[in-house]
Amino acid sequence: MFVRVEIIIQQKKDVLLIPNDVIAKNETGKIVFIVAKNKAYLRAVKTGLEDAEKTEIVEGLKEGDLVVTAGAQRLKNGVKVKIVR
Repeated sequence: MFVRVEIIIQQKKDVLLIPNDVIAKNETGKIVFIVAKNKAYLRAVKTGLEDAEKTEIVEGLKEGDLVVTAGAQRLKNGVKVKIVR
């Protein structure tokens, strides 16, 4: 018999969370792509707590930023994009 247990060691409220799989790494650290004025821009981020699905962003993004969630591996800084929701 197996039991899966999740132990919460720290919890925060009112934090900015994004899916883990949209965060990439480069030589300078962790990055994401955001969209502004129909262009994708590389943004360095500092992360905090994370779980199996989401990561807290403590620096680099603000509420309301449009974060690229699909196809980011093919993007370059400043390239034109079309938003599909």
